[in-house]
Amino acid sequence: MVASPNDESKRSLETAPGFKLNFATNEWIYWKTPRMEELDETVGDIFAAICDREFQLANMIRTKILEWHDKVLEACNVAAELDCVLSFAVAAVERDFCEPSLVNEPVLYVEGGRHPLCELCTQTFVPNDISLDAGSPGSSGLSIITGANFSGKSVCMKQAALIAFMAHIGSWVPAKSCQVGLIDRIFSRVQSRESCATASSSFAIDLSQVALMLRNSTPRSLLLIDEFGKGTQPEDGISLLAASIRELLKRGPDCPRTIVVTHFKELFTLPGLLPPVEEAPIAYGTMSVMRAADAEEGGGGAKEE
Repeated sequence: MVASPNDESKRSLETAPGFKLNFATNEWIYWKTPRMEELDETVGDIFAAICDREFQLANMIRTKILEWHDKVLEACNVAAELDCVLSFAVAAVERDFCEPSLVNEPVLYVEGGRHPLCELCTQTFVPNDISLDAGSPGSSGLSIITGANFSGKSVCMKQAALIAFMAHIGSWVPAKSCQVGLIDRIFSRVQSRESCATASSSFAIDLSQVALMLRNSTPRSLLLIDEFGKGTQPEDGISLLAASIRELLKRGPDCPRTIVVTHFKELFTLPGLLPPVEEAPIAYGTMSVMRAADAEEGGGGAKEE
């Protein structure tokens, strides 16, 4: 069958010898010749036969592949693993990553750590050091970071977890040097959003997340607590955060490595909320907003106090 546009100026096939109008639509006119009509009678519509043959061939290929099912899966797994390793290698070279050191001690030492994604989205990224040691006497496995909005507190906390995770999966990490103690779980209370699909407020979700980490964390866990207590009255939020920190400190040498980010400065000024510095192994740090010119001079980042 031959089709031509349904246009009065283009109906030239009406006068062509041997062409017969078959039917027309709003856009196209369909024609046939005597030879086409002969093929209709002798061969018929072969479209269905073509589809059947395509399905038959595809089924034959599928059956043949299934005979080598185990070998095909093994090849796919090897290719996927090779692709992953090559991606790690390319990222390590192009992004100036370093080889991490995995140890048994419950520590997390990072010098010049960077967030692997955030540093790609900003013109200037200030590296930060991280020091958590929950096993040595006199050292601290719990760090509390404060600072102004947009100073990078949450980024610093998240990059600590990403660096630890990347080290455990065999990747090099975005830092100058890194030593990571084995971690069994990473718990986070980072950001909660209310949803009609969840029959809980954001504050209730925060409470459940912190309760989950307090119940299930071990000395080898890594805890991230970001702005816990902001969803309720300030005095209640401060009390809940202080109580959670005290609960972790009660574990002594079994306290998991923990990073707490908060705006509650009352946590440090009100007496009795936290144990005295000489009695509790807590590291305090503050972060500040920097101009690009300051960062280029080499200053900034988190400061231990």
